[in-house]
Amino acid sequence: MKISNSLYEKILPGRIWQQIFIMLAVLVVVPLIILGSLLIRTSQNSIKTTVLRDYKQIAVNATGKVEEKIESARQALHVTASILGTLNSDKWRQETTIVELSLRYPIFKRIASVDLDGFEIVTSELGTSLNKRTYEEGFQKAKSGESYISNVRVAQNHIPFLTMAVPVRQLDRTKGVLMAEVNLRGIWDIVDSIQFGETGKAFLVDQDGRIIAHPDKKLILKGVKSKYEEVVSNVLSGSTGSMEVKVANAEPCLVAYSPINSLRWGIVIDQSVKEAFAFSKIMRMQSWVLILLSVFVAMIVSFFLSKFMSKPVKKLIDRTNRLAQGDFEHSFRIRRRDEIGKLLFSFNQMAKRLQKAQKEEKLSMVGKAATSIAHELKNSLVLVKTFVQLLPKRHKDESFIEEFSKMIPRELDSWNKML
Repeated sequence: MKISNSLYEKILPGRIWQQIFIMLAVLVVVPLIILGSLLIRTSQNSIKTTVLRDYKQIAVNATGKVEEKIESARQALHVTASILGTLNSDKWRQETTIVELSLRYPIFKRIASVDLDGFEIVTSELGTSLNKRTYEEGFQKAKSGESYISNVRVAQNHIPFLTMAVPVRQLDRTKGVLMAEVNLRGIWDIVDSIQFGETGKAFLVDQDGRIIAHPDKKLILKGVKSKYEEVVSNVLSGSTGSMEVKVANAEPCLVAYSPINSLRWGIVIDQSVKEAFAFSKIMRMQSWVLILLSVFVAMIVSFFLSKFMSKPVKKLIDRTNRLAQGDFEHSFRIRRRDEIGKLLFSFNQMAKRLQKAQKEEKLSMVGKAATSIAHELKNSLVLVKTFVQLLPKRHKDESFIEEFSKMIPRELDSWNKML
């Protein structure tokens, strides 16, 4: 107990207003800082979750646009193959149908109707030579009755393309193959349109993880694979998600991804963490400024509140010292109705009772002194009276006269002291 008291005395200052100030500051400032830190951390996590969710939604939307573009081309090719199946061997009508398809869908670079021997019958490029397609994988797949989409390749003009092939059926029998080269430049436009900030971008990877659409076209021409190996693995396995990725010798990035399952491709969106959370950093700084300002205001309020609370105590100490010196005239003007007001009222009452007790004590002492003086004076008067009565009879007695002359001055001096 003594140790705790000594520790308490060492930690807290001697003045009560300083003790009140420290206690108020601790009770207000510490919870304020803790609460502010928790709120900032929660808001930062919430912002990160929201940003990742938004990026993932952007990736999903972009995936839908790319898939819709490829799917619409494939559906158009199937419809045209169905039409060709009803035209028998009329080359002119086949050519007209194919040219009309290429005009309606600019995504098709070159369309060709191929017979079962692998020779082109007609193409959308009028006046060009006809090629033999016998050994192409697309022809073989479509000839066997399957639809086919090739891997992405880059043409001599540096434009990526892929080959689609569908069977041409007549009465449930394959009578030929319709093959088309699909220009992926339109998909580039979709991917290139996804940009935000200075570092936010999107890119498209094929089934091998190669970049086939990217704002930096050099990466496409070089056949570069994405540096986000885990992300590419996830998206090619059919997963959709978002995460923070750290790559060696590069800034951490926020990455979102979504697969194009029908093609085994994937859209990936990335942005540097620094830029993505730039507004979050500003928000955090503003929050701390607000917290520190609140702490400063709380300290000022605590200071004046401690002064206000200790002021009556200080007055009470001063009044107690005066009371100890016998000053009973001054009393407190009470304007408060709280415990401090009750304390000051009790002190005034105590001072009045002490003043009354002091007066009574003085009167009592005067009475006792008067009684004692009267008793002494009475005894002295009796003695003087006795000597005076004996004086006529013994005025010739020298010893009596000598005693009388000593007694009278002594008694008179005693009266003088008593009075």
